[in-house]
Amino acid sequence: MTAKYNFEANDFSRRDALTLAGAASFAFATSHYGLSSAFAGLSQREKALHIRLPDQLATQTPKIEGKLPNNLRGTYYKNGPALRQGFKRTYPHSFDGDGFIQAFRFDGQTVQHQGQFVHTEKYNAESKAGDYFVETFSHKWAGSPPARSADETNTANTNIVHHGNRLMALWEAGSAWQVDPDNLDSMTKLVWHDDLAMAPFSAHPRIDDDGSLWNFGQVQWSQEMILYHINPQGKLHKYKLLDMPNTSMIHDFAITEKSIILMLPPLTWELDKAKNNASFLNAHEWHENRPVEILVINKNDLSVVRRHQLPNAFHFHIGGAFETVDGTIELDLYHYKNADIVFNLYLNNDEKDHSQSPTRPQHSRVTLSPNIYDGKIERIHNMSNEFPHMAPSSNSHRSQHGWSIGLDMETGLFRYALGVNLETGKVDRYDYGADCMLEEHIFVADQDRPVINGVTQGWLIGLHLDVQQSQTKLAVLDAYDLAAGPQAVVTLPYGLPPGLHGNFVMAS
Repeated sequence: MTAKYNFEANDFSRRDALTLAGAASFAFATSHYGLSSAFAGLSQREKALHIRLPDQLATQTPKIEGKLPNNLRGTYYKNGPALRQGFKRTYPHSFDGDGFIQAFRFDGQTVQHQGQFVHTEKYNAESKAGDYFVETFSHKWAGSPPARSADETNTANTNIVHHGNRLMALWEAGSAWQVDPDNLDSMTKLVWHDDLAMAPFSAHPRIDDDGSLWNFGQVQWSQEMILYHINPQGKLHKYKLLDMPNTSMIHDFAITEKSIILMLPPLTWELDKAKNNASFLNAHEWHENRPVEILVINKNDLSVVRRHQLPNAFHFHIGGAFETVDGTIELDLYHYKNADIVFNLYLNNDEKDHSQSPTRPQHSRVTLSPNIYDGKIERIHNMSNEFPHMAPSSNSHRSQHGWSIGLDMETGLFRYALGVNLETGKVDRYDYGADCMLEEHIFVADQDRPVINGVTQGWLIGLHLDVQQSQTKLAVLDAYDLAAGPQAVVTLPYGLPPGLHGNFVMAS
C-alpha cells in the first residue's frame, strides 16, 4: 500500500476542499445527462428534463410489442439524475438531480420494471428539509451550509456497475454506494481502505479480462489523482497517488493488456477562481491554445511510462483501446472541438442562450506510437454520435464492432441507434424518428449462442423517450442488423427523465 491519503488542501480548509470535491461530479453528471438533450430546442428539453419522480416506482409488468428473445435473461440496471416530487426548487441544471436507479428484469418472456432514488446523505438531508439546499456544481443556494465532506453532496447519479458480487451506484467525486440488486434499497457507502474513506471513486470503471476492476479518482484541490485496482472479489488490491498539476475534467479512461490510458483535455480547475467563491463549473477555464495531454501508465507498478499530446479538443467518452506488441496504442475517441457543451446545459433562458448550438461529437481513431510524442487522430465516419459501447473483446485483441447513438442534425435530438464496423467504418443504423430522444444503448451478449467467426452474438438494448406520447420505452434490436428495427419494444405507462449509464447483469 502507498502512504496514508492526505485530504488536506493547499490554501483551503479541509471543509472547503471536500465541498469542492463534492461539486466535481456534477460537471460530468450534467454534461452526460445533457448530451441526450443539449442539442435540442428548449421545448423538447423542458418536456423531458422537468419530469419529477416519487421516491419509488412500484414493480410492474409493462406492455411489450413484438417478441422478446427467449435467451435474453437478466437485469438491465440504469442510473441517472432526476428531480424529486414535492420539492419547489429546481436546479439551474436539472441534471443535478439525485441518482434514480431503474431495473428492467428479463426472464425471456416478460419484463418487470421498478425504480428508486439512491438514499445518499444528500438525499436524506434534503428529505428532512423538504427541498433542495445542497449547493451543486453550477449553483449555490442562499444560506446553504458548506459541506463537511464530499459525500454530503454525493448524488450517486452517473453509473451503476455490478462487480465483486456488489451493485454500485457511482458518481465522480465521492464514495460508491452499494445498492441491493433485488429491491434497489440503498445499503452502505463503500470504503476500499481506511486511508481512502470519502476519496473520489469515479463513475466509469473498467473491468479487465481477469475480472478485476480499474478506476481513478480526481483530487482537484491537491492536484493529485488516485488510481485503484480492485480484485475480482471486490477487495482493494492496490492504489497509488499520481501528481496531476493540470486538473482537467476527466470522465472516462481506457485500459489495454498492459496499460492504463488517461486523456486530459485542457478544461482545467483554477484555484484562484475557486477562492473567489465561483461555482465548481465557473471555476473551470478552457485553454484553446493547449493540447490534450495523454498519460500511458504501466498496470504493474502504476508508473507513468509515456506521455503524448493531441491537438486541442474536448471529450467525455472513450470506446475501446488496443496495444500492439511494439507498444502502439489505438483507441476510439468521441470528441468535440472545444468544451462549449459543458457550458451549454442550462435550462433557464435567463441564464444561458439556447440559440447557440454546441459543437458536434465526432467518432475518431487515435493512434499513439511509441517514442513519438504527438498522437495521430483520424475520423472513422461522418455521423455525429456519442455514448459508445464496444463488442466484448479481450484487451489483447482489437474490438471489431462498436455501437453508439447518432444525432439528428435538424432536430438536435439523439435519434439513431448506430452500429459501426471499426475496421471498415461502415455504419448500420436504425431511425427511431424525429420525436424520440435516445439514451445510451448497450450491447448484451447472447450466452446461449456460440461465437460466430470470432464475433460474439447478441442484442443492442436501450431506452428512448417518445416526446409526443410522453412515454419511456426500451427497445431490443439485433446488434448486427439494426436496420431491421426492434425485435421488441417495452413501453412504460409514463415518461422518465433521460438517464446516464447502465449495465446488464446476466441471470445466474
